Amino acid sequence: MRAKVNVLLSTYNGEKFLSQQLDSLLAQTYPDILIHVRDDGSSDKTLDILDAYRNAHPNIRVTRGENMGAAKSFYQLLLNADDSCEYFAYCDQDDVWKSDKIERAIAFHQKRDPAIPALYFSEFEIVDANLRRIASSKPYARRDFKTALLQNVPFGCAQVWNKAAQRLLATHPPNFFYMHDWWNFLVISGVGEILYDPAETLYYRAHGANVFGQTTSFWARMTNRVALLRRRKELPIFSAWRQAVEFERLFAPYLSPEHRETLAEFTRSKENVWRRLRYAMTGKARRASRLDTLIFKAMVVFNRY
Repeated sequence: MRAKVNVLLSTYNGEKFLSQQLDSLLAQTYPDILIHVRDDGSSDKTLDILDAYRNAHPNIRVTRGENMGAAKSFYQLLLNADDSCEYFAYCDQDDVWKSDKIERAIAFHQKRDPAIPALYFSEFEIVDANLRRIASSKPYARRDFKTALLQNVPFGCAQVWNKAAQRLLATHPPNFFYMHDWWNFLVISGVGEILYDPAETLYYRAHGANVFGQTTSFWARMTNRVALLRRRKELPIFSAWRQAVEFERLFAPYLSPEHRETLAEFTRSKENVWRRLRYAMTGKARRASRLDTLIFKAMVVFNRY
């Protein structure tokens, strides 16, 4: 028997594109898929669409929940995932998966030791509302634990993790995390393996303008970052330290000595001004780009992280 895959889909007022996404899940070349949907309190026709698909397809299960936001809704799905499955995947309601998305992910996983927690992720096509190509997702060379402390690299829609990772994630629920996909990346990069696939395996619908990447000169990009920093509560970087403290509480015993040292240097960096200055000079945590790493170091000096 093939290993089963549990697709975890959170919906909220997604009537416009939901049917396209569900059709793409049902058209996967890998057949053994269980689709678990948690609706996060929709007020449009999303539930009607879900009921129609559930009645027509026995591998679709729908749970109606109260509104708690995307991160907590997805994490509820993770906590209640099907234990008979060997692999697990987050799924956004407004994307479209290419037919071999799951098959590629499983092929990557099956080349590795299943006892080691592993997280697969791929690139994707960025498209408009009509699935017209806009760009490719930006590949990041940095996708290790040092980066995971400060930034999420693998989008949730591109993540597929194995049962060893699932058990670790589900049995150590955090009191705080910024986003479900970043938490996956942080935990599994710290205690397991990250599997990177350069193929574009889905169509990711872009909503709104992306501030990053629109300008090319150093000073123009710096100006964009400074403007974003003024919107402090909206930026994940301001939650990175708090999330790392929670990660340390739960997973420090699982870490290698090198990762444990890297983590401790970061979580202790706020103790006093001298630790902050030293961390700004020698700290190992980094963001995916050199520019953003430089900005972060300046934030450390002024205790704005």
